[in-house]
Amino acid sequence: MSLLKYSSTVEPVNEGRATNRRGFRHPLRLGLIGRGGTAQRVAVIAEQSGFEIAARLPSPERLTPNGTSPAVDAYVVSSRAFGPAEGRSLRLLSNRLPGLPILVVSGYDGRAIREALAAGASGFVSFDRLDEQLPPAVEAVCSGQLAIPMEFRGALAKPRLSPREKQVMAMVVMGFTNREIANKLFLAETTIKSHLSSSFGKMGVRSRHEATTLILDSSSGFGPGILAISENVEAATRS
Repeated sequence: MSLLKYSSTVEPVNEGRATNRRGFRHPLRLGLIGRGGTAQRVAVIAEQSGFEIAARLPSPERLTPNGTSPAVDAYVVSSRAFGPAEGRSLRLLSNRLPGLPILVVSGYDGRAIREALAAGASGFVSFDRLDEQLPPAVEAVCSGQLAIPMEFRGALAKPRLSPREKQVMAMVVMGFTNREIANKLFLAETTIKSHLSSSFGKMGVRSRHEATTLILDSSSGFGPGILAISENVEAATRS
């Protein structure tokens, strides 16, 4: 009986191509999207980590419409902050390159991570911890895994709104002002503002418009309960 020996070093396969320490059969080739010093720092650290920058674009919009691009293993999209505009650009890139891993590098919080993943990202790296997070995150997404900072793993869970918060958000979707919501619910306007602030924080949005857009997005998971309440409110208003 022969025993198999396991080693942390991956031996070359019989194809004449060397493998690296993670088992990839060639240096991982990255497409880098971004401008200025943020993108430059990503490029420097990526090359120092043994990755090859095969393509550079200032924005996803510069990718050719038919989706053609150099042969890359993943795209890295860098920006100092990640908000709705960056989310729209990321969706464009994800739609043009279906199945290709996309890693976002930005300043982060739970909201930014949720928005990036919802827009098609396979991973998220903090710009402030780029040196330590970028190499393993690139390798993870290229292996078909999801990569986010451990301290923000809770960002993947859908926040739970209280019944009153759902009621208030339903009326926001219907276009009622804070004062109108307060009058209909027989509450102080300051109480409505408090419910909105709490709901916005849980949902990872910063305005009524962003909240409404998220609720109406069928992929967000927020819609069913809130929209059902709004339908009841609308029916009661007509009666």
